[in-house]
Amino acid sequence: MPQDSAPLGSKLQQIFRDLIAIEDFSYPPETVLRDLPNWDSLNHINLILALEAAFQIHFTTAEMAEMASLGDLYRLLERHGIALE
Repeated sequence: MPQDSAPLGSKLQQIFRDLIAIEDFSYPPETVLRDLPNWDSLNHINLILALEAAFQIHFTTAEMAEMASLGDLYRLLERHGIALE
């Protein structure tokens, strides 16, 4: 799992930049997704769709509900075999 304020993998970084229009996305794993600038429920769904497309994975409904913080997101990606840089 990334260290606090460690940069995200380039694909993941780009997904977040596209979703919430933040150039430098370096938030700690404790960051709750709903606390991100410009975040709303539509961005949450768009994040899930973008992650599934970019990494060719599929999240279950339970996994989608688990995605509350960046740390949760990192753990889910690792569970799907996605190594973060």
